[in-house]
Amino acid sequence: MQVIFFCCLAAVVGTVGAVYGDACSIMTGSNLGGSDKQIVEADVPKNCTFGDVDWNYPKGYLKLRLNLPGQTFSLCLEEAWATSITGVKDVTEGRDVELPLPSAGVDSCAKSAHSTVELLVSSPHGQTYMTGFNYKVIIT
Repeated sequence: MQVIFFCCLAAVVGTVGAVYGDACSIMTGSNLGGSDKQIVEADVPKNCTFGDVDWNYPKGYLKLRLNLPGQTFSLCLEEAWATSITGVKDVTEGRDVELPLPSAGVDSCAKSAHSTVELLVSSPHGQTYMTGFNYKVIIT
């Protein structure tokens, strides 16, 4: 009986670790007392080609950055189970290009300039608990 209990406990702990300990996941949050124009910044891990972004209490903007020295690539955002955003812009090196919102079958992608991409994601209208989306990196 104890062996079964410990096996089950190990399986649960392993599953929780896999879900919440993913090095490619980005978890961030806004300052609820801050301005609607605040910018929260987050870096995409350099060794990841796919991951999820959980933005708690989204307010203002989230700037996602990826720098891969010596690489040419695209950074794309994909719809996930809780995607609720109102805009995505490519702001790499002074660009100001509105991208399509990620939806089923439509990704929001920006190409790197000098090994860097920066995307500015707009929060949903009204205060929500969270929003989320996926990212992927395509090396070209």
